[in-house]
Amino acid sequence: MFVVLGNVRAKDFLSDYDAGVFIDGDLDLSGTLVNAYSDSAFSVIGSLTARLHIGNDMTVTVGAGAIVDYAIGHRAALEAGDHFPAKHSEAETIAAMTLPAREKGYPFDEEDVGRAVRDGKPLLK
Repeated sequence: MFVVLGNVRAKDFLSDYDAGVFIDGDLDLSGTLVNAYSDSAFSVIGSLTARLHIGNDMTVTVGAGAIVDYAIGHRAALEAGDHFPAKHSEAETIAAMTLPAREKGYPFDEEDVGRAVRDGKPLLK
């Protein structure tokens, strides 16, 4: 469990398997949010800003709105319970990624994405 009472500002944020993340403030990322790991939960009570979000089938819930340029996966607003959109579609996100997309299942494996982020490799062209 990762709990923050306040805001988080960082380049990237990677969750983990069987992890719970609760941020009682804003999450402001200049890079990538990866929360695509199974049996995990991710909630931001404030606002979310990120260049790229990889969620696959795991949802990030956000209370005060979100600005996400590229995204793959589920995103929900706490207030409305609705999906919040990214600026670019999933197809545009796949085309903009530096990693090769898989032909079946989710386009990108969370392990490959996490490894690229940890190694400091760019994920977007």
